[in-house]
Amino acid sequence: PALQQNLAMANQQPEDVLPPRDPATEVDPTLSTTIDETVLRGVPVSTILSGFGRALASSVASCDDYLKSERTPKLDDFVSHDWGSSRLRKTLALCFIYNLRAAITVSIVVALITHVLQSKAFIGILPVGRPCHEEMCDPANNIVQHYGIWAHILCPLAFSITLFYWQGVQKMVCKKVRIAFLDKMCINQADPVKKAHGIRQLGGFLNKSDRFLVCWSKQYFDRLWCCFELAAWLHMQKSLSTVTFMPLSYAVEVYFLTIFFSLLSLTVTLSQGFSGSAPMLFFVVVFFTTTPPFIPLFRHGIHDLHMLPKQIERFTITASHCWCCSVNHRDPVTGEAIPCDRALIYRTLTKWFPQSKPRSNMKEQSDGDYCEVTDVDARSLQSFDKAVRELFGPFVLGRVGAMQLTYRHAVVATLPYVWRAIDVGVAFGTFPDTDLVVWHVVRQLVVAWATIPAVLKLCLVAATLQERMIGMPTGMWRNGLASAILSFICVSCMCLVFGPDVVAESRFGPLARVAVWSVQVVLTVLCYNASFLARLVGKLRRTSPVVPFQN
Repeated sequence: PALQQNLAMANQQPEDVLPPRDPATEVDPTLSTTIDETVLRGVPVSTILSGFGRALASSVASCDDYLKSERTPKLDDFVSHDWGSSRLRKTLALCFIYNLRAAITVSIVVALITHVLQSKAFIGILPVGRPCHEEMCDPANNIVQHYGIWAHILCPLAFSITLFYWQGVQKMVCKKVRIAFLDKMCINQADPVKKAHGIRQLGGFLNKSDRFLVCWSKQYFDRLWCCFELAAWLHMQKSLSTVTFMPLSYAVEVYFLTIFFSLLSLTVTLSQGFSGSAPMLFFVVVFFTTTPPFIPLFRHGIHDLHMLPKQIERFTITASHCWCCSVNHRDPVTGEAIPCDRALIYRTLTKWFPQSKPRSNMKEQSDGDYCEVTDVDARSLQSFDKAVRELFGPFVLGRVGAMQLTYRHAVVATLPYVWRAIDVGVAFGTFPDTDLVVWHVVRQLVVAWATIPAVLKLCLVAATLQERMIGMPTGMWRNGLASAILSFICVSCMCLVFGPDVVAESRFGPLARVAVWSVQVVLTVLCYNASFLARLVGKLRRTSPVVPFQN
């Protein structure tokens, strides 16, 4: 009864009344890039992300989903994705796009607040951890300085909560939200007539959008409607600088790297103050118990990103899959005939990418079934394929790929060591040797901004080389062996970068450590500056003007 009532309410809403039928529009067998004001609707991003992306779980929609959208004069974002990908991965990718900056800011603010509450120079009401370093203990004068510990504990929680729920908080506090398009919520799925009318104007939704969000997975370019959305963006000559291309595996890797380094940083803090080899033993145990679950995830992400250049190089819309063709244009439940989406999209592309050659009939194979499409120019489809490979492809590959970890996201992964530096700063004002405190704070910042980013880049290179050599082996034992080899290589890279710092600390003076830090900074610059140097010589472009497509 509630569903019927909501359906009746939706059908009675005056803004959803369809405009008078236009015969010229009805006989046009293509999709439009214009849209009626009564059809244009959007949904707040906070609604899409609510319930940890509940709306992204399935393409099945109810009238309640449609009622969550609202009329809008324009859209901030158009969310392009495929329904075969994991809901959690898509949610995390969107959280990175919308909430990452807020999550970083909130975590730093929380770290500073815990600093004030721990430091005896300020309020000092929170207890602190074990002694941070033997150099900062002077038992003869009864001086023992401790690490702060609360930023290690609270900042990962603050970062995660803000990352997942910031849009909802922003809607409640500021009433300012971004409006996005999500097909199942912005097109009436309960009324077949309104659904068909909304689908016909899908290009109009794109035309009214300021930004095109591509949540890429390895099956994205195999989906016919995803290819159409990309075709509409190119046809309307939208600026490529308004495209945000987010691989789903990329967001997952960066987030779990942040959690991984949080555990390692907290482990080092908790192990301080123990004598002998106990701290190192404690660290090794935690490291080798947290690394095995992460390495397979890391390898799968590299495997997906390694497929991206091949997909773009071999892209053709005729290889995409279409659900209606897979069921032979019959509804599996009711048995009623279903219009062919492939024919509709092919005719639209023939209109958008016109050629001088006369139109012809095509027989295309999709999902094991043959679908005959009439009144279609094959050269128009090939022209669109060429646009994706030669215009959109270089733009995407210049920003993402198996080895395209940006320094910004590397620093996000090493945020735990920035929180750790703020905890170390608790010693200011209470420990007599201020220079020593500054020394340890700077050490943590060098680790966060130079040492670990260099390690991550080296590990990424190693994982990419392994992927090119052996790919993703089949079988549990072979896959486990590949993960074990990569784990050994990653540990070796970490020892290679961290080792000189440890040796300089134990056997040489401060100048040696400064020299080691300088080398680490230079190594990081070399690792992450290659794309910048390439852009300087014109091989890649960071931003793109409105690029007209020439047939």
